[in-house]
Amino acid sequence: DFEKKVLVMDRANNRKTGLKLLSIQNLETQLRSPYATWLDRVQIPYPKDSFGKQGYGADLHRAVAKRQTWLVEQGLATRNNYKTVSYEKGYVQSLINREMGKQAAKIAEQTGKAYRALHQGMKIEGIFTDKIELMSGPYAVVQSQRAFYLVPWRSVMEQERGRRLTGTMRGKSVSWQFGRSRSRGLGR
Repeated sequence: DFEKKVLVMDRANNRKTGLKLLSIQNLETQLRSPYATWLDRVQIPYPKDSFGKQGYGADLHRAVAKRQTWLVEQGLATRNNYKTVSYEKGYVQSLINREMGKQAAKIAEQTGKAYRALHQGMKIEGIFTDKIELMSGPYAVVQSQRAFYLVPWRSVMEQERGRRLTGTMRGKSVSWQFGRSRSRGLGR
């Protein structure tokens, strides 16, 4: 609840820190993950000194270098002349899909329902039953009578837990309609 405490403190002092939680996992956990992590999202070329040379910046730099090595070992990246790294197109999505598949299989076994992967323009209808934390971020479990969906979770969804949701997949986000009359767009 660190993020929530900082935001409450900032409001009390009339400040805005611009704090954004990037991952609930520490660097070591992210390094061991076979799934998409925040570290994978910062792999896109960055200046060597952009993280700093001491403290957390140095730890982050080492973690990025270790993750690059792992990505090369997994065939998701190649090292050029032992200096730079080139990433396979869609490698982060491949890692997300890997985790989603495993989690979906687990939920399908528990619920007896079929998993429906999201695609562009897809209509999603069901009851928001749970929030799960994956390495790639939080997801909401939305269940219909025979199937379930894993959709990008947003904090405004929490007040809708146990209620029917209707939405449409647009890009990487779902445009939701909560209840019958109010509508709200939620991005990822």
